[in-house]
Amino acid sequence: MPSSDLLAEQPTHHQQSYPGYDYAVDPEAHHDAYYTQPYQPTVTPHDDYDLGQYPEHQHQHSYSDDRIPMLQQDNPFGPDPYSDEYQVEEQADGHTPSPAPIRRWKTVKEVQLFNGNLVLDCPIAPKLLNQVPHAEPPGRDEFTHMRYSAATCDPNDFFEERFTLRQKLFAKPRHTELFIVVTMYNEDDFLFARTLIGVFKNIEHMCSRTHSKTWGKDAWKKIVVCVISDGRAKINPRTRAVLAALGVYQDGIAKQQVNGKDVTAHIYEYTTQIALELKGTQVQIKGRSAVPVQMIFCLKEKNQKKINSHRWFFQAFGRVLDPNICVLLDAGTKPGKDSIYRLWKAFDVEPMCGGACGEIKVMLSHGKKLLNPLVAGQNFEYKLSNILDKPMESAFGFISVLPGAFSAYRFVALQNDKNGQGPLERYFLGEKMHGANAGIFTANMYLAEDRILCFEIVTKRNCRWLLQYVKSSTGETDVPDQMAEFILQRRRWLNGSFFAAVYAIAHFYQIWRSDHSAIRKFALLIEFFYQTINMLFAWFGIVSTTLPSTCHCHTNLHFRFIQYILLTPTYINVLNIYAFCNTHDITWGTKGDDKAEKLPSANLKPGGKVDVDIPQDDGDLNAQYDTELAKFAEKPPKEVQVISEEERQADYYKGFRSAVVLAWVFCNFALGAVVLSAAGLDRFDQSEKTSEDSNKRSTIYMAVVLWSVAGLSIFKFIGALWYLVVRMVCSSLIDACDDSLLMNFFVSSSVVFNYGQCFSMRMMFLGTTAGPCGTINDDDVS
Repeated sequence: MPSSDLLAEQPTHHQQSYPGYDYAVDPEAHHDAYYTQPYQPTVTPHDDYDLGQYPEHQHQHSYSDDRIPMLQQDNPFGPDPYSDEYQVEEQADGHTPSPAPIRRWKTVKEVQLFNGNLVLDCPIAPKLLNQVPHAEPPGRDEFTHMRYSAATCDPNDFFEERFTLRQKLFAKPRHTELFIVVTMYNEDDFLFARTLIGVFKNIEHMCSRTHSKTWGKDAWKKIVVCVISDGRAKINPRTRAVLAALGVYQDGIAKQQVNGKDVTAHIYEYTTQIALELKGTQVQIKGRSAVPVQMIFCLKEKNQKKINSHRWFFQAFGRVLDPNICVLLDAGTKPGKDSIYRLWKAFDVEPMCGGACGEIKVMLSHGKKLLNPLVAGQNFEYKLSNILDKPMESAFGFISVLPGAFSAYRFVALQNDKNGQGPLERYFLGEKMHGANAGIFTANMYLAEDRILCFEIVTKRNCRWLLQYVKSSTGETDVPDQMAEFILQRRRWLNGSFFAAVYAIAHFYQIWRSDHSAIRKFALLIEFFYQTINMLFAWFGIVSTTLPSTCHCHTNLHFRFIQYILLTPTYINVLNIYAFCNTHDITWGTKGDDKAEKLPSANLKPGGKVDVDIPQDDGDLNAQYDTELAKFAEKPPKEVQVISEEERQADYYKGFRSAVVLAWVFCNFALGAVVLSAAGLDRFDQSEKTSEDSNKRSTIYMAVVLWSVAGLSIFKFIGALWYLVVRMVCSSLIDACDDSLLMNFFVSSSVVFNYGQCFSMRMMFLGTTAGPCGTINDDDVS
């Protein structure tokens, strides 16, 4: 049975039956100094939340190391739902969340607001609770209840508004050694579960290291997993159902407003003991996991991009938990079974390591995706970067970019100074650089804001942080398998990396404000010079591209790198051109914000209380849990996209445009290949005859082009000369004759001049119009 920290009544003094623990302060003196009610926030995130004196609890557990309860049997958030004396007036809501026969969905009850913040402790469905060890009623612990907080503030004000997290509510607040964040947008349940399974395996690995000074059996208490979803309207319903199956989400709890303030984020906290597994492309509940996992699920009310999700992680939750190491993951990235531990170990071995990253691998599905040339080319590109670029940069101590999909940072290295300037300040500046007032250079630069963060860490004032590459730590991720998606991704990468490199090179002198040694500063200057050369090659990439006159490649390399060789011209001639031609486009490719379903509000009543709807009945909780399980129990239906008539017409026009452009490009390429031997086949034959034939073809082609241009010019000259002659003759006749004689002249004359030309000249000079039979109306003659 895993260790469990009870939330029911326990004594506050130290007992001999417990093993010795190193307390920062004496727990009994700390309790006497601060007496507050349960969940009463204090002025700092590191203070204890003492919960008063309670009678001895009957269920003492030798494995519990926390002495003071987190929850009281009858607290301001409602009586104990397990108590027989608990009676509440039930008010039926108008609807149920599922067609299941639920007796009553919600129970209206009054709860107390603390400092204007709505915090609820919601019981877990008995069907889930029976699968895991937990405190017996009437006791409570982190497994029996889910905690919901309605945040009504900006992430930067989370602590000032006196919000807190569960880890700080125990009698002995838990130290967070590893804080892992998984950011997602609208990823499906398969991608999300793939990432979460990898994270769970890493936690199991750290709990299995029984001889470690930091980790061991209770290592899970030092690890917190935070899932942040970017927009309530954007989250995939199947992904949300997976979170509900883990116990970290319950439908119908969230509020739109609290006391007139709009809710900016819905925060759910629970320690899950449920494991997941993948059967093909389907997510299934495996049952009880090997170790518990402390989870935080932050569902942002609005879609505000990934950088805002990182603000919630670092500025809101990180400030409360004060972790040692922060690990960043994207939903869909699968870390290796011990990859997160190896990242952490890099910080443990090197005290000056401020950031680290592992090897990003392309997910190949047992090699099946290599049949796609685009995927195969990117796979080789990733390998090349991990073999050459990252190790070289790590040797100098500065890695130009730690990928946000799988990287780690030391939390203290990210902090700003007392003036509010530092890595996080520069990093989050990018959130404001996508509006109308942002400079185009800065806006493009912050498309790769993780590069700015790396630069600011290494050049941090009076510090000497380094960045390292950990080859033994791997993470698998999907890459674009369609050209359109690939080009859009690389447009953002290329523009962001180019302008961020310009920023780093232009501010290289900031290395002198750091506390690095003279040798390290000199090494960093060499690396900046290397990056300058790379940037120049990127700028002159088109003109610098050429085909070699001779081929010294081994035959097997053509077969091994054939996809990458074919993709190389695309990198230079398509991606770079497209990226620089779209520097005005600073979007991330996210879609417009959808309208989320309106939630009920919690309005303040006299006495500082509000009415909330909380499911309490066991049958209701089980029915709701079954409804969530059913959402991802079957394979997702195939999405049928309904195309409107306007979209169909627009697609037709775009398809026609693409066909014309492709035909134009292909014809020009074919002509150039034939005339100039650009196909390169004759380069394997360096005989004099081949060279003479090539020169002869070029001469003939240039002669044809020049004579054609001359012929066309002569033809246009003759036409223009004819026009002038006709115009001169018609003008003379118009001046010499009156209108009636000129009309008869046009009808009867058989002169060589074209009738149409003279007639047009007549109308141009006299402003007349033709009649029905081509003659001039008398009324028009002046």
